[in-house]
Amino acid sequence: MAVQGEEEDIWLDFSLGLGGFAEVTAVTTPLDDRRKIRVRVPPGKLIPIVFLPGIMGSNLRLSRERQELLKRSDNLSWSPDKKGDAFSRRNASAAARQMRLDPDEVE
Repeated sequence: MAVQGEEEDIWLDFSLGLGGFAEVTAVTTPLDDRRKIRVRVPPGKLIPIVFLPGIMGSNLRLSRERQELLKRSDNLSWSPDKKGDAFSRRNASAAARQMRLDPDEVE
């Protein structure tokens, strides 16, 4: 990957500090050292990838207890055959998604 900057610049890499934040340690250089200090920083946004067994083609069913708790008439947690299933949950809260996809309550 090409990175903008001069070949003679000093490149510093970040490390993960407390709380997972990026941090860099740099030292001052003499006045006659005209090289620039450049820092490689991590991307500002990460996209998690979650793998769920059966998600690629199998229906996931809710346990009877979870179905009653969610007051659902059917026991489907995930149905890839229903085109609007995932789309209909795009605005669901994290708590609602966790309730429907809890590995301990899905078959």
